[in-house]
Amino acid sequence: MRVAGTRLGAEQARIKLKLWTAGGAGVLSVDEETAFLAGELALRHKDIPIADVIIGAIAKQHKAAIITDDPHFKMLNLKTVWYK
Repeated sequence: MRVAGTRLGAEQARIKLKLWTAGGAGVLSVDEETAFLAGELALRHKDIPIADVIIGAIAKQHKAAIITDDPHFKMLNLKTVWYK
């Protein structure tokens, strides 16, 4: 499992996620509006993996930054933050 660019085991990933959420980071869900926005983005950005498009749609909806070093999100004009 990859979390913020680092390959982790499932348990380590859960621990890191709990630390982030305890520090104020949020985990957001996909709803119908998100799904339609993701579909629109996928049609415009055919070379970006669908998982990244879905994450991008959620970030656009909530005007949120994404913790990543993945260049696909820059192609979607989204703010990214690198977490170490």
